[in-house]
Amino acid sequence: MSAPKYSLTELRNLQEDDELDLSACGIKDFPNAIVQLTRLTKLDISSNSIAYLPESFCKMTKLIRLDFGNNQLDHLPDGIGYLTSLQHLNLYNNKLEDLPLSFANLKSLKWLDLKKNPLNSKLLAIAGNCGTDAECKTAAKQVVNVYMGHRQKQIDNQKAQEAKHKAKVQKAQEEEKIRKHQEKKKKELETKNDEKDAKHHAASNNKSSHSTPPQQQQQKAQKKETSPQKKDEKKTTERRRGFFSKLFGFIWSCVFYLTIILATSSTIAIGLDCAGKGTPIPGSAPLCKDISLIGSGNKPSANFAQNVKKTYGTVFNGYHGQAKPHLNSIHSSISKQWKQFTKSDFGKQVEQVLFKVHAWIVDKWVKTQRFVQAQWANVNSWWKKDGQKTFGPALEGFKLGLKMVFQFVLDILSNVATLLMHFAVRVKTFFVAFADGGFNAAMKTLNH
Repeated sequence: MSAPKYSLTELRNLQEDDELDLSACGIKDFPNAIVQLTRLTKLDISSNSIAYLPESFCKMTKLIRLDFGNNQLDHLPDGIGYLTSLQHLNLYNNKLEDLPLSFANLKSLKWLDLKKNPLNSKLLAIAGNCGTDAECKTAAKQVVNVYMGHRQKQIDNQKAQEAKHKAKVQKAQEEEKIRKHQEKKKKELETKNDEKDAKHHAASNNKSSHSTPPQQQQQKAQKKETSPQKKDEKKTTERRRGFFSKLFGFIWSCVFYLTIILATSSTIAIGLDCAGKGTPIPGSAPLCKDISLIGSGNKPSANFAQNVKKTYGTVFNGYHGQAKPHLNSIHSSISKQWKQFTKSDFGKQVEQVLFKVHAWIVDKWVKTQRFVQAQWANVNSWWKKDGQKTFGPALEGFKLGLKMVFQFVLDILSNVATLLMHFAVRVKTFFVAFADGGFNAAMKTLNH
């Protein structure tokens, strides 16, 4: 009789509230449709013949109680640490020898049974017998906190040793490169000295002759021919760029030009609105007044920056509202295609790889944040303890000097802006007079 394969509909019929019991059902392969039962908090799939758990199983982050006793599991998925709500885990009578490193993230685990597994000696000693509830609770704490911490230290030490060995190898390779480079330079110098001696000897034998020997002419010709080739080779090597460099350049170009297009179109829309020819923009009246003041040679209002920010924000929000339906349709289409893709075998593999990459990125990001926070805390404690006394007066002087320089530059820019505005007004007056009364009338405006 073949092993049963449960569909999503069958599993939903077997589900009772947030529980699912598939114990002793002769299951050989883990039913992947279980992952779609997002409300499950208790899962009993004991007394079967399951030997493998997929990485997608680790998405069931709401699980509180999990029973995999009496199966054939020889390892757990690497992402088991994402089941952070798990409190009760039964792995009795399987084929487990060790646990993945992410098991250390199961901080909520309160009960663990690892009896009748071929565990390694250290894990067996820490996991204990789990004959009673108290022993199973102790096993959960010891395995998560003690054993997994010890394993992490071992791996860190191993990585440190590998890094030291790699550094030694790189240092030896660099020294070898330097030695070969020095030998090459030495040989080139000896060759040049030999050539000079040969030239000097040839010149002493042929004092009456001013023509260069054919051999030297050939060498010069070869040098001339090889020099452009070397230049071309250098250019090609300099121009070679990697895939990620090209991708980053393409994305940067798209963002840059899109920003220019949005800024230009927004400015044109605001200008047309202020001139009364475009689509009305809500709340643009204060900015239009400021623009008219600038055009007449006066200073804008004190809220000019806020008016610019508010009006441009309104325009950008309008653009976003117009583009949102199209973006939503594109997003839904991509989601449908992705769901269809992940149903295939290759799609599942890609999804697993992306899941691992995401987990790795999150792990590195969290570690980086913790490192930066720790270093910042150390700097703050040092500053409060010693740094403020030592460098505080100098820092205050630097801030004061920076404020003076900033104020000086601000005054210069203000004077330059005033001159430019005055010049713009005079130019406008000149051309208006020129249009009305001719060149003589325009020249008279320069005398005022």
